[in-house]
Amino acid sequence: MNTFEKANGYMGIFSKLPSQTPTGGEPDGPLFGNGDIGVTAGGSTDNLTFWISKNDIWHATYTHKAECEGAVKSLGTLNICSDLLKDADFSAKQRIGTADVEIDLKKSEYHLNVQSYAPYQQSLVVVKLCAVKGNIPLNIGLSPIEDKGAVCTCVSDGNIFRITKDYIGEAVEWETKSAAVCRIIGWDNFNGILHEGESILLALSVRTNHDDPDYLNLSETDIANITPETLEQYRREHEEWWKSFWASSGIEIHSEPDIEKFWYGSHYLMACCCKAGKFAPGIFGNWITTNKPNWAGDYHLNYNYEAPWWGVYSSNKVELSEPYDKPLMDYIPQARENARVRLNCRGIYSKVGIGPFGFETSRMYNLDGSENNEAPYWGQKSNSAYAAVNMVMRFYSTWDEEYARKYALPYMREVADFWEDYLKFEDGRYVIYNDCIHENSAAAKGMFEWVSDNTVDYSGDFNPILTLGLLRMVFRALIDMSEYLGTDSDRREKWEHILANLSDFPTQQREGKTVFRYTERGMDWCDGNSLGIQHIFPSGTIGLSSDEKLLKIARDTITVMHRWSDYNAFPTFFTAAARVGYDPNIILEKFKEQFMTHSFPNLFIYYGGGGIECCSAVPSCINEMLFQSHEGIIRLFPVWNREKDAAFQDLRGYGAFVVSAALRNGSVEDVSLISEKGRICSILCPWDSGMIILKDGVKVDYTTKEIKDGIVYTFKTENNCRYDIRKN
Repeated sequence: MNTFEKANGYMGIFSKLPSQTPTGGEPDGPLFGNGDIGVTAGGSTDNLTFWISKNDIWHATYTHKAECEGAVKSLGTLNICSDLLKDADFSAKQRIGTADVEIDLKKSEYHLNVQSYAPYQQSLVVVKLCAVKGNIPLNIGLSPIEDKGAVCTCVSDGNIFRITKDYIGEAVEWETKSAAVCRIIGWDNFNGILHEGESILLALSVRTNHDDPDYLNLSETDIANITPETLEQYRREHEEWWKSFWASSGIEIHSEPDIEKFWYGSHYLMACCCKAGKFAPGIFGNWITTNKPNWAGDYHLNYNYEAPWWGVYSSNKVELSEPYDKPLMDYIPQARENARVRLNCRGIYSKVGIGPFGFETSRMYNLDGSENNEAPYWGQKSNSAYAAVNMVMRFYSTWDEEYARKYALPYMREVADFWEDYLKFEDGRYVIYNDCIHENSAAAKGMFEWVSDNTVDYSGDFNPILTLGLLRMVFRALIDMSEYLGTDSDRREKWEHILANLSDFPTQQREGKTVFRYTERGMDWCDGNSLGIQHIFPSGTIGLSSDEKLLKIARDTITVMHRWSDYNAFPTFFTAAARVGYDPNIILEKFKEQFMTHSFPNLFIYYGGGGIECCSAVPSCINEMLFQSHEGIIRLFPVWNREKDAAFQDLRGYGAFVVSAALRNGSVEDVSLISEKGRICSILCPWDSGMIILKDGVKVDYTTKEIKDGIVYTFKTENNCRYDIRKN
């Protein structure tokens, strides 16, 4: 399988100008990025606009208004103007294989071709303008997006532009200074006539003080020294990076081209907005086109921040998750203070909205100007445990000792400290008081006029099923992690006691079926969102190895909830259905409905809660349908219609196993496995006749065990060794 060719065959195709850009939410225009810089194209044909943004352009300040000024911001716009092209025909291609956007503007005897991309290894945006037909007068400009609280400058000198946008002064928690320097290669000025057959290059260097204290001088030096030859070298390096990225894994489902397209497209969007060593993207990635993004464009810890990465672990693109942990680690001191002051507990108690460097975007104020200390939590105690989901996924997928020591274990110890103090042990079980499963609107009483005395108050929710699932995940992982690292032996007895004695998941009767109840006392059901199944995914507490009675309750809950199209459910509901073996035909049918009704041509799948969280849904669900491993048993094509041929290459399983396999004419073929950490491997045999395991052509010893859905083969592996698995 040539995964680069597969990705390169899919594009975002535009036949008209985007109509919803700029926006506080997901832009609908062509998108590209290099993991740090994000660029959105749009505007009009006589004023083609590129919005330039970056994950680290934050205004970190607090305000005594309900509308918080603290947020991620946009830097500025690059404008390519020509009155001659007014009302021209617009078309564009967003190539996901090589992360570039090509735009054509055509009007009678004129045709302007615009090619653009952000070299992955550089702090640059490159735009090439070519007059394919006719002599086209152009005026090129670069402008900051002015903002209250920002000091902006704009300077031009011949063919060089410079803009800056700084959030500085006593009102900010920490300073952000940003700059873009642009040079036109081929012209001596910012306007002129581009003659037929000629082209010019625009090179735009974008940096902030978070990249380097000398960010402005570095950008100016970049631009002064750049040549067409250096840009050619950058292009070659850029294409090599993307080829390597796509080579890390792939899927092939000839009968479902839309599924393939959005699987690759989702990874494209994540790769464009995530890069190791850079700031983590917020809700809308690095495509910020306004100074007032919805929800401050921040890190929402009650699922929005965590969700975007849920597909990258099983897709063997773990490097995209590198920026995830730092904001959480930076927040620990403030979250400790929250726990101590608000609840008299050790450990960490997290508000819903945070930003970089421990910044809290969710400080909130009443209409009378006083601070509201309850609304930033929305009644939820689960946010810190929810943030551990990604750490658990990454640890089990890689068994990376250094990662566990540096990030996962220290963070999860803090989570354990909190819950050891907050849980109550009553009548032989651990119970949870006053923890809202949904955001409790009554917490905002005094802030908004729509919160009245009649607003239902769920602050007394008891044993929410979400937290019960998250705590099972946290304490199980803590035990495994500490044993692996040889630490915390003095704490494991307590962790094991909590794990063994947590309250059961509550259930109820609805539509003649036994289904999960949202809490044991309090909210029983909700007609929106998918919190009633998030103990299945992402918490991972129920799967195909679970008791059949529990699995039936889970499947019936999926049926009764029916959240295939929902404001906040997209990243979780489909994958939860796959985890418990729901009808694969229904899952694929409902997926394709979302592609038709909730996607832009740029391959963004959008919902109200939205943003890059939706990038995880297709990869995480399809990967689970083709390949499951989270229960310690590898299952091949476990939730798939055997009449549909399918193949996957180098998907990553728990245990640090990288697996490839194909399903052809109803039979599993070409199974191979690379063991990165030499752990014991268990595979559910995909053939009735049994199987053999080969290493370098030599049979490997194994043991077998019968479980409810077949025979499991277990064998020892060695570090970084490949194993071929064949039908007996």
